[in-house]
Amino acid sequence: MAKAHAHTWTIEKLSALELAKLKVVRENADRSGASELVAMCDSAIGLRKPPASTRTRKAADSEIGDLVTEYHFVCRNDRGVKFNSDGTFWSTSWVVAEEVLQKSLKYGAKFALHNSKAESSYRQGTIKDYQRIDDFDEGQVEARIDFLVVPDDTPLDWAGAGAGEKGYKRVKSSGIRAIDAIES
Repeated sequence: MAKAHAHTWTIEKLSALELAKLKVVRENADRSGASELVAMCDSAIGLRKPPASTRTRKAADSEIGDLVTEYHFVCRNDRGVKFNSDGTFWSTSWVVAEEVLQKSLKYGAKFALHNSKAESSYRQGTIKDYQRIDDFDEGQVEARIDFLVVPDDTPLDWAGAGAGEKGYKRVKSSGIRAIDAIES
């Protein structure tokens, strides 16, 4: 008869381990018949795996070298916009490459909402911050970005090509170095 072994592992402790060490703990638990610990290890390993299907927007290699200075979206009549008491507003959620956005924040990127691509923006401003929103629908993760914007009164013309509901104004890598030189 196998003797039950007491352990002090928690899911938090297991999750903090490097994956290779976590797998060793699982193998040892399996060998010694500690089925509860095996299940905990399996859970901790499962938490590390990316979802099977995700709609998180990943930046293409060509985008990483670019700086997006303006984000334009077709959003009729403030759909999903939430106004804050300090005068800022939150946009509705958009699928945007988070790593590109993080770089844009450093350089004071602009945000603009348009009723159509043919019209100047009706709501615009400087991006102050953002929130990543993960929606879980039928086992799939759909990651989107909500923008926190400090509004201004200067409408922006649509920027960017393509047939979708969003457009980006970009500066090539050489332009980024020029901006860095100005800030130094």
